Amino acid sequence: LPSWLPPGDAVLRWDWSALHTYPNVEFYSQCSDILISSVSSFSPSDLGGYSIVSPPIYPPSGVAGVGFRNPFDPQSDQFVTGPPCAMGYTGNGCDLTNLHFRTELGKSCCEDVDVTGTRGGGLQVRSDG
Repeated sequence: LPSWLPPGDAVLRWDWSALHTYPNVEFYSQCSDILISSVSSFSPSDLGGYSIVSPPIYPPSGVAGVGFRNPFDPQSDQFVTGPPCAMGYTGNGCDLTNLHFRTELGKSCCEDVDVTGTRGGGLQVRSDG
């Protein structure tokens, strides 16, 4: 997790898309209540956010909008469709999501936040059960 995440209670949401019926797509998501331990001086209100519904972060099919990669054509461009990574984060293959081309969103949730000089310390995430 990025070191600039503020400490406190949060909901971790992750999702994935199944492309085995390309150009159709199946969406799956999970959530978990977590507690973030961090020495970051940011608060949640510093980061802003974005809706995942309006506007949608995903196109409805592999051929609509920015689309999805075609898993059956290894010669085609392989990329990740979804929201852009926040504040220049490069972990978890974020470089496969291009802010201006592969997402339905216009900008990252946090692109206007200055993180220079922030200290993350030993960031830990634990489930509350």
